[in-house]
Amino acid sequence: MEFTAEQRRAVEHGGPRLVVAGGPGTGKTTVLRERYRRLVAAGPASRVLVVTRDRAAADRFVAAVLPGLRGGFDALPITTVWGLAYDVLARGAGGGAPPRLVGAAEQGALVRRLLAEEDPARWPRYGRLLRRPALAAEVLRQLADPSAAMPEVAAFAARYRRALEESGRVDEATLLTRAAGVARPGRYDHVLVDDADALTPDGLRLVEAVGGAHALVGGPGEPAVALTASFRAAPPGTLVLCGHPSAEAEAVAGELLAAHLAGTPWQSMAVLVRATGRRARSIARALSRHGIPVTAGLAPARDEPVVAAIVGELREAHATGSRGRPAEVAYDLWASRFTAAADDRALDAVVALIDGLDAYGTLEQALVAIDEGAFAPAPWRAAASAATAGEGVTITSIAAAAGREWATVVVAGVVEGELPAARADRAAERRLWALATSRATRALVAVAAPAPGVLLSRFVESWPRGDVRLPGAPGRRLPPRPPTAGAAPVWPGGRLQLSASQLDTYDDCPLRYAYHYALRAREESGIHAALGTLVHDVLHRFLSEPPPRTVEGLMAAAGEVWSDEIGRFRPQVEEARRDFVAMLTAWWEGEGVHDPAPLATEREFAVEVGPHRLTGRIDRVDRADDGVGLRVLDYKTGKREPRPGDMADDLQLAVYHLAAVRDPELAALGPPTQLQLRYLRTMHRFDQAVTEDHEERTEARVLAVADRILAEDFTPSVDAMCRNCSYHRLCPLQPPGRRL
Repeated sequence: MEFTAEQRRAVEHGGPRLVVAGGPGTGKTTVLRERYRRLVAAGPASRVLVVTRDRAAADRFVAAVLPGLRGGFDALPITTVWGLAYDVLARGAGGGAPPRLVGAAEQGALVRRLLAEEDPARWPRYGRLLRRPALAAEVLRQLADPSAAMPEVAAFAARYRRALEESGRVDEATLLTRAAGVARPGRYDHVLVDDADALTPDGLRLVEAVGGAHALVGGPGEPAVALTASFRAAPPGTLVLCGHPSAEAEAVAGELLAAHLAGTPWQSMAVLVRATGRRARSIARALSRHGIPVTAGLAPARDEPVVAAIVGELREAHATGSRGRPAEVAYDLWASRFTAAADDRALDAVVALIDGLDAYGTLEQALVAIDEGAFAPAPWRAAASAATAGEGVTITSIAAAAGREWATVVVAGVVEGELPAARADRAAERRLWALATSRATRALVAVAAPAPGVLLSRFVESWPRGDVRLPGAPGRRLPPRPPTAGAAPVWPGGRLQLSASQLDTYDDCPLRYAYHYALRAREESGIHAALGTLVHDVLHRFLSEPPPRTVEGLMAAAGEVWSDEIGRFRPQVEEARRDFVAMLTAWWEGEGVHDPAPLATEREFAVEVGPHRLTGRIDRVDRADDGVGLRVLDYKTGKREPRPGDMADDLQLAVYHLAAVRDPELAALGPPTQLQLRYLRTMHRFDQAVTEDHEERTEARVLAVADRILAEDFTPSVDAMCRNCSYHRLCPLQPPGRRL
């Protein structure tokens, strides 16, 4: 293997201490492996200790150096700092068994329990938050880094450690401190540490205490050798920007297929995500659909709702003192509570869970393994994993990619809120992004698929764009078909008949307009719309009667109009009737008692706007306060009132103004000088100011909307009132529509 001059200096260094520094991809781990090979060629392998970042890194180190080892050896000490601590304590004074390390789940449960039992007087600033999960999370973080602990946490730490000791357990910091206290030099001639910058101060003290000539890669201190030449692809890479989240997994598959077609083996590719949750699971399934093998290690089954529910019940069983075997407890839970979720995928996930739990004797052991990602590997592998370990594409978290490299790396989920995370430490997020973008030796691709309202990540805004390569559906290709003949525009004459309601619908969401008015896939009328129709009908009847008008007459008209057929269910009908009476009562007290004299009610109109016809009905026309003009009034029965600033753009009132100007009969009564909405639930009034160019601006708005409709511009709106829409199953912005 060819080394640079800097790398040769590091490999051949003969002093007692060597610190190797360098950026990602400069060959630090490669140098360490070569130095290890030379040391074990000159002496026993059992006298050379290697400390790696985690267990996976240790396994990779063994796999890399094992083929080159010769002769026999009684030990191969390649481990993590935790494995070293256990080994030191097992061989330490007394020869007793090392204490048991508390797992993440156990530690979190213990801290939450201790905080719940704390006297609030001991926490002057945070006493009211002792039962909050957020405080427990912050306390756990500060227990791991005592140098940054608040005074209250520092005092709590002593009580926490005492509780640990009473249960015969230790946390990570205590384990390393104890091991450093009993470690003695002499067992190892050489100590090689990879990613030494990831060691805590306690871990570094332990490594120093075991003695031997040290080689710290990425460690603290003045570097004896600084590696400067990088052998990896440097950012920026290529940004693939998908139009919608539903296309993201397929776009990732397309990038991998293109790289494989160019000669990159599957095992030389990786997909990095923020965390191996739902995003990783959807990507794994997409790769499976296209025959792309995925290596073991991904855990999509944990995200299955039924598995998550059973694991939650296992936690409850453990908290209440259950002593059953995990697999048996899980099966009983499944059989008694969760068989209703018995689709094929749920059954596969449950079988995998129970098979994996069978390897553990206690619930505590199983839960710790689940939380620490050490659960039995087979059940937690990706659904796409038809390949044996190491032969497929790796899907992993960015944090777990430290110390590794691939020819092609695809980083998925590159949107604001995920990369970088919302409300996260900016420096930490930049370091995580630097880690993600320094793993590729040949090609680096970022895939972003922002959901409506989500922004593209600031990290890739300046990256060059690449085409979205969506692979075709797997299986036999369908024969090509010619385009369907006979396509015609929806409005071949180019003349529209519009209304204020139609324009409002298009303004809210063009796609909803297309379904409702262009395709005439009419929505089912809801109870609220029917209630509004009844209220308008009562007021029209009542105001059409000659004076004097009384509240008894109003309620008599209400009784004639009301129908219990307004709703399907009795509670709905009763609620609607209460609202019906309440709105009419509020109207009488606010207006009816003053005996208004409208010029017209429910006044129909039809006017020309360019080549189009604008029709509708005005709820009420009064004489304006100036005694000359008209007041155009529209009643509203809904609960949602306009926000400050909305009235200037209210299209419905603007259309009514245009109608009052262009309808000959209304125009003869005077110019419209007042435009008003009245909300009958509260009798609040909202006015739209009439300007000199009101008619021209409204005509321009109507014509602009008409042009977009004729051009069949039916893009769904991310700001629409989706809650009141009946077309969720057909809308690409909604999960049902994306699945369709």
